[in-house]
Amino acid sequence: MQKTVEVSMTENSWLGIQSISKQTGLSISELLEQLGSGELVLVNPKQLEDALDLQEALLTLAEAEATQEKPMDWEEFETELDTE
Repeated sequence: MQKTVEVSMTENSWLGIQSISKQTGLSISELLEQLGSGELVLVNPKQLEDALDLQEALLTLAEAEATQEKPMDWEEFETELDTE
């Protein structure tokens, strides 16, 4: 048996929830149910970017080890970043 509850939020928050609902194709009820049950998780964009950067760095190191390439030193890396 489902129990009905009420949620109070600002209008801005409500508009954000509606936007997420449309983006995911879920009703607001489904969205909240899935968040609450752990079927849907939220990811902080900065944390995701950091995780992807780490994954890329680890793959680059693994490739360098496999081909026995000498890793780029820090100064060379900074110079390359500045030119991009």
